[in-house]
Amino acid sequence: MDVDSGPVAFEFGSVASAFGIGAANSVGRLDHSVPLTLQAVACSWPTPWGFMLPKLMGVVAVDSPSLGEVALLFSMSRPNEVGVVVPYDGNVPGIVGVMLVAYLGVGMMFIGLEVRGIKKAWRKYRKIFH
Repeated sequence: MDVDSGPVAFEFGSVASAFGIGAANSVGRLDHSVPLTLQAVACSWPTPWGFMLPKLMGVVAVDSPSLGEVALLFSMSRPNEVGVVVPYDGNVPGIVGVMLVAYLGVGMMFIGLEVRGIKKAWRKYRKIFH
C-alpha cells in the first residue's frame, strides 16, 4: 500500500493505473490508455448489493462516496493535447475475457437458482390447490 498509488497487487497500483489512463490520453498514447481503460471497465463490476459496499468504503476512507468513479471519469475524459497519436493495434487484454466469463457464470448461476426456486414453488402450489 502506497499513499500515492493505492493498493498495489502484482506490481500494479490501482490508483496509479487509473490516473495513467488520463496521462496517456493527454499525450496521445492510445496504445497505453486503451488497454488500461478496457481493464478498468472489465474489473468494475458492482457487488451483489449494487455499489453500496464501495460507497461505504469510500465514505470511511476519504469521506466521499464516489471518489473512485469521479477519478476514473476524469481520467477517461482527458482530451488529446498533441498532434501525433499512437494508435492501439493490440488485442483485448486477457483479463477482459476472464471477467466476462466470470460475470456470465455468476449471472447464469443466479438465473438457474431462480428458475429452480420457481419450479419448486410451482410444484408445491399445484399440490396444494389441485
